[in-house]
Amino acid sequence: MMDKLKGKMNRLGKDWFTTLITSSELEIGGAKIAAGSYVVGLHCDKDGKFALAFMDSSKAMKDGINPFGGDWKPEIVAPLTLNKGVAKDSVSKMTMTFTSEENGGGKATFTLAWGKHTLTAPAQLHAPKK
Repeated sequence: MMDKLKGKMNRLGKDWFTTLITSSELEIGGAKIAAGSYVVGLHCDKDGKFALAFMDSSKAMKDGINPFGGDWKPEIVAPLTLNKGVAKDSVSKMTMTFTSEENGGGKATFTLAWGKHTLTAPAQLHAPKK
């Protein structure tokens, strides 16, 4: 099934867009994501490399972007590492988690899991600017 994803922008979830709302700057895979509201997709390039794709949600709605078709251009792309068959137990529903490092000053790991596979990236939550 992974070959079907190559070269495509894919939605996450089964219905409307998956969204991310953050009140402070966030980094995933080295990509900086400013505070705001985003629609999120999964991009897989022609070589099979994955990335989270972000587009400002207000812009997406004004432009008539929808997750069921059409081509949309992400404003931010956060590279992810594919880990095939690494999970001990199979995940029945796709999950996305941030796992923080104890005393890590906002450092974390982002994980998207499905089946026995994961996509991961280092993450960093920055304190809100006053």
